[in-house]
Amino acid sequence: MPDTFAEDLFCPPAHDGHLLLLHTSEAQRGDGVAAWVRQGLNRGEKIIYTDAHVEQGSGAMLATLRDHGVDGEAATRAGLLERLPLEVFYRPGGWMDAAQRALGGGHRRVRVAGDARMALRRMPRERHLALEAAATDLCRGAPISILCLYDPVAASVDHLDAIVTTHLDGVHERQMGTAPHPGGLAFFGEIDLRNEDLFRRTLRAALGRVTAELVVELSGVTFLGVGGARALVTTTQTFRDGGGTLRLEAPSAPVERLLRMLRVERLPGMELESASGTTLAGVW
Repeated sequence: MPDTFAEDLFCPPAHDGHLLLLHTSEAQRGDGVAAWVRQGLNRGEKIIYTDAHVEQGSGAMLATLRDHGVDGEAATRAGLLERLPLEVFYRPGGWMDAAQRALGGGHRRVRVAGDARMALRRMPRERHLALEAAATDLCRGAPISILCLYDPVAASVDHLDAIVTTHLDGVHERQMGTAPHPGGLAFFGEIDLRNEDLFRRTLRAALGRVTAELVVELSGVTFLGVGGARALVTTTQTFRDGGGTLRLEAPSAPVERLLRMLRVERLPGMELESASGTTLAGVW
């Protein structure tokens, strides 16, 4: 499989608030950032960013955009693309103040991109997680989209769980993404052995939001491996054993075929609602 992100990574049904881009190579990182910037520029939105690497210098973002056919220089001249030095971006109020100034200056919507590698060099992890939580609240109350870039290989297990929880409505990696959905979470893309661990993490985080029922919307999932189906069962086992319900909503045709073949809907606490509206449920 190519080491790239899909061109439509941030297109609907993707959430456009506080987003997490998990990348394991510079190629993936560049693809994801360029797709997100392109979408913003096409909408006429202001984009604020900082450097991803001190050693790469201030032109790294423009070079990445150029490699992906995006004219960053023209966007900069037009006032739609603005670089903040690292010391300004990550100082108290730094990027938040810049975003508010842009909105006050007449921009309809603002996008902000930051890299966890640089942030964690400038603040302890606890402060960084608090900043992430504040960013989630900001996105909910203002026309701001924030893209946070992380290398999952470099993150500790508990830190990765925390950042997935903070960005739950907008987790993106090379094959899979999430979006908000009433009563739970929507997944889209492909779920296989390579991203099964991330799938489990997002399910666990989603369970932390609900008490009686979790809705998992699957219409955008084009492939679900047997391991992914097993993750749906095992990750929610304790929740269902305690009386909770996992409702699998509107799975795509290939996903529904697999789930029915495995008889997932016969398990206690499981409901499978097909795209036609038919619901099959397990018996306690």
